Amino acid sequence: MITPENRIDNLRGIHPGTTAHIIGKGPSLDHLQPRHFADPAEPIFCVNQSILVLESFNLPNPLYAVQQDVTGGERCWARLGTMLIPTLFDRKRLYAGHPRKYFYSYDQFSLTRSTLTAIAALKIARFTGCLAFRFVSFDAAVLGDPTEIGDWAYYPKCLGGGLPRFWRHYTTFGGPMEMASRPNKFEWFIPERGTR
Repeated sequence: MITPENRIDNLRGIHPGTTAHIIGKGPSLDHLQPRHFADPAEPIFCVNQSILVLESFNLPNPLYAVQQDVTGGERCWARLGTMLIPTLFDRKRLYAGHPRKYFYSYDQFSLTRSTLTAIAALKIARFTGCLAFRFVSFDAAVLGDPTEIGDWAYYPKCLGGGLPRFWRHYTTFGGPMEMASRPNKFEWFIPERGTR
């Protein structure tokens, strides 16, 4: 049930001037390590199931799971983090029993149901006061290979429209994450085996 206490408005400006780490689901996620997050004040916004990997690190950083697509059900249940979900999830009774969740409306962030979750995460991160964005493990956007996901994934490889969807959005719209992040600082990070 949506209440004044669990509306995303309560997160406005909560992370002023920080860098947001927005975590994708590419195969490089298999190489991500706690050491890649040096500043415990910097929030981490996980796209869908990437929350499962980040929670295993037990980092002190503020940790969020962003899920846009109701067809995925409750696959992104954050054990330690906070869920950031559209109001549509309340109508579908998804995450009804989750103890830490905030609801947002698509209109509030100029989103649609088909907007990439990474774009939703970026816009929410900006809303919380973040001024720089570090996109981690978005292999398709950086390396150009939309066909692979990490070994950690526990669901069929083409669930929810297929993995090439991210790459299609990236190429069709001229890099939507880079465009959406303007004028703020933006960087890609692809962890590799043995990176520090």
